[in-house]
Amino acid sequence: MPFSTASHTAPGPEVRPDSVGAAFLYTDIEGSTRRWELAPEAMRAAMRRHDAILRAAVALHGGQVFKSRGDGLGVVFPTMRQALVAAIDAQRALVAEDWTDIGGLKVRMALHCGPVEPRDGDFFGPTLHRLARLIEVGYGEQILISDAARDALGGWLHPDVQLIDLGPHQLRDLIEPAWIYQVSAPDLPTGFSPLRSLSRALHNLPSQLTPLVGREQALTELRPLLERNRLVTLVGPGGIGKTRLAIQLGAEMQESFPDGIWLAEFAALNDASLLPNVIAKLFGIATDGNAPPLETVLVTLQRRRTLIILDNCEHLAAAMAEFAETLLRRCPEVRLLATSRERLGLIGESLFRVESLAVPPGDEELDETAADRWAALSLFADRARAVDRDFTVDATTVGAVAEICRRLDGIPLALELAAARLSVMSVAEVASGLTERFRIAGSDGRGLPARQRTLQATMDWSYGLLSAEERRAFRHMGVFAGAWTIDAAAWVLEGAGASSWQALDLIGALVDKSLIVAGKAGRERRFHLLETMRAYALDRLEAEGERIEAQTRHARYYLARMTDAEANWKDVATEPWLAAIEPHLDNIRAALDAALGGRIGRSIGLELAAASPLLWTETALQHEGRRWLELAGTPEAIPDHLRARLLLARARLAPYRDDAKRLPLAEEAVALFRRTDDRVGLGDALTVAGNAIMRFSRHEEAERELREAYDLLTAAGAGKLRGRCANSLGHLKLFANEVPAAKALYAEALSHAEAHGDSVGIFSARCNLAETEFALGEYANAIAQCRAYIDYCRAERRVHRLANGLANLAAYLLAVDDPIEARAAAREALIRAQETQSKFLVVISIEHLAVAGAVLSDLEKAARLLGFSDAHYRREGTRREPTEQLGFDRLTAQLKAALEPDELDRLLAEGAALDPRRAIDEALSL
Repeated sequence: MPFSTASHTAPGPEVRPDSVGAAFLYTDIEGSTRRWELAPEAMRAAMRRHDAILRAAVALHGGQVFKSRGDGLGVVFPTMRQALVAAIDAQRALVAEDWTDIGGLKVRMALHCGPVEPRDGDFFGPTLHRLARLIEVGYGEQILISDAARDALGGWLHPDVQLIDLGPHQLRDLIEPAWIYQVSAPDLPTGFSPLRSLSRALHNLPSQLTPLVGREQALTELRPLLERNRLVTLVGPGGIGKTRLAIQLGAEMQESFPDGIWLAEFAALNDASLLPNVIAKLFGIATDGNAPPLETVLVTLQRRRTLIILDNCEHLAAAMAEFAETLLRRCPEVRLLATSRERLGLIGESLFRVESLAVPPGDEELDETAADRWAALSLFADRARAVDRDFTVDATTVGAVAEICRRLDGIPLALELAAARLSVMSVAEVASGLTERFRIAGSDGRGLPARQRTLQATMDWSYGLLSAEERRAFRHMGVFAGAWTIDAAAWVLEGAGASSWQALDLIGALVDKSLIVAGKAGRERRFHLLETMRAYALDRLEAEGERIEAQTRHARYYLARMTDAEANWKDVATEPWLAAIEPHLDNIRAALDAALGGRIGRSIGLELAAASPLLWTETALQHEGRRWLELAGTPEAIPDHLRARLLLARARLAPYRDDAKRLPLAEEAVALFRRTDDRVGLGDALTVAGNAIMRFSRHEEAERELREAYDLLTAAGAGKLRGRCANSLGHLKLFANEVPAAKALYAEALSHAEAHGDSVGIFSARCNLAETEFALGEYANAIAQCRAYIDYCRAERRVHRLANGLANLAAYLLAVDDPIEARAAAREALIRAQETQSKFLVVISIEHLAVAGAVLSDLEKAARLLGFSDAHYRREGTRREPTEQLGFDRLTAQLKAALEPDELDRLLAEGAALDPRRAIDEALSL
């Protein structure tokens, strides 16, 4: 029996929240502006019904409407329980209402709670600001609830109600991500696209667990320096605090960069060719097209006003300088803030030398106020209190603290290492131990600059105080690139004689001593080494002769993780699958680099390359995946099954529409899979081969391959792959003009994709269902499907798919005689198509703009653009798809009716000779 909320609450007294807080509900109609423009009278009547439904639910559950928000309401409730049931009741009633007279009406809702300031019958404060940001990332008919609101329920939920965990999301204007849940109950819609927040994240700056001490003057000087110069490089030795300063500066300058501030970390990257891939991943730029990643990045960032922090550049200095120069030249609104031990050496580069923290001179008399006046003492005292909360700088400790700070030259990392020792030593013992270590270091004769010698001696001292087991654990952690989990550490350390429990204790001990940094990614604990500490650990690992063994265990761990991920892919939704494997990307790269680069056993690299194609496709990093597979090759002297997987991986990752390369790889994989009796692998390879064959118009052969694949995948219970195969069969039927059959196959593909949470499958099936609706003449349905697809693409930041969806939408809108909106869609499609460097999408977007231009009376320009697109199709030997053919036929007929034959031939010839850049400019000027 469906859950009914009516009996759970009753109207209460007038709600008067104070600064302690109350429960709030915001509502909003999705797309109301367009409805008001198209049918104002019908919309007025609909709004009266909308308001009556909402207010009835609010009154029933003890709420008060305190604000009208455009076409929505702001409501306050005494408790979150009342707010939740009111929202569910209201949403059910709204969903059940017939809104066909205005083309549908969908209301989104959001719930949050917290302190507010009452004023003149209204409420103000950060709680409502956060609620406003929460509602704007949702969809019509969706109810979102914040983690604070969830906590306020105190565990109460009706058995029929669920809160679906949507994870952390960045909300506009808010620094910290917000954890968001979706309310699920009987009779409420489900299956919404990912929240729109994913395309609106304004930064990726990590949360800092400790305050930045002693850098106030540096921040004051840096801000105007970065406002005047497009490249500022923070230079200084390791451990001086360059990264921490850059992150703080970025956090304080968010209002200056409307397209965000982004931290690109390069410490774990050894291959300079992957620099563009790191930036592409940062901005959600797909590198799944044919263009090189660098070109795709440059085109995408051309119009963005953003700050990119390039962190740890020194080991890639030459390549980084070339990359930065290109980025600055091609992207006029981008600014760069780099951290490096040396300058990049570019014209226009502004250097800022990060100095040590100020320390008192040896002859100054100090008292308990010294920490207020000297930055080094202030930092030491702050970090000391983290390990000993009773620590103070007073008359008994100030002398030793000052001596430590002077001895360590005010270097922040050295001070933190020394302060961490106060858990087991007195401040006097720390000072004495450092003095002795520096006496030894002074006789070592290392040819290092003074500050590097100071930091080296401090690390030697700190390392020397560790137990033998702790030293072994610390140096073995140097093999990790980026962050790692305790499971990964235990795996590597088992080879060094440590059990998983010992590994946990050892990592904890090293965190306590500030040698390892602990953090959280979502709800999982992760660890990493500062780059200075990682370099030191690797030096020690090499000196002990343990590096090959440790790197081998590291690579085997990530091979096991990737193998499990590959096996689980068929049963796990895309979002949690990526959440589980994507954080390991830097370490997977490091393992591939070590194995395929010959530093450890190559067989591990072959296995890892064969297991990882899904990682590259799901993260839209196909270019990088191709590079690793080219390094791996497909050696003859390996087992058939491994060779088949490598061939299939290469076929899957072949450049977009490069079927001449894809097909022989897939066919060889098919032959090998037949010998290995792997039904799922064979079905997958047949699907890839069938798709390639289809593009050569060998439809009967393609159908044989795809039908065999479908049967194999069905028998094996491989639902995700079966859905993708059904999608391919749908293409085949659509090209054969068997549209009802194509629609049924696309619907099946969507059903499988949604059941398994397959994002790529959902993308494709939704787009293709819109195409079949269009082919069947159901234009309104096609437009609705296509708009949902576009929303999904924006949320997932899939630029190539977005460009395709916008181009299709332009065609659909032209079919219903809406040339103005069609032109807007085609313009954006053309801009996005340039970002993906897809010639095909550029051409069809230009042709749709030509159709719109002709309708809006610019016939000559439309004729030239038609000549340009026609020349492309002749050159490529391809034909228009049904969506484009309809527009082409319409435009051709209109031009023939309006222009003399000789004039039309002249304009078409002029268009055929147009340079692509000129054609794009003409199209965008329509």
